[in-house]
Amino acid sequence: MTFMMTFGITLRSTGLINPNYLGLFYIGLGFALACGGLIFLINGIRYKKVD
Repeated sequence: MTFMMTFGITLRSTGLINPNYLGLFYIGLGFALACGGLIFLINGIRYKKVD
């Protein structure tokens, strides 16, 4: 996690990547994480314990 944060901050500060691309990437990543969390919650609510 530390490596990912450091790499992201470094990429932003050096300007090697277009800010428009980074914004689009962060939106896509956030959407994917939100969908994964929603699916996890739905499965948790629908869970039935089998004896």
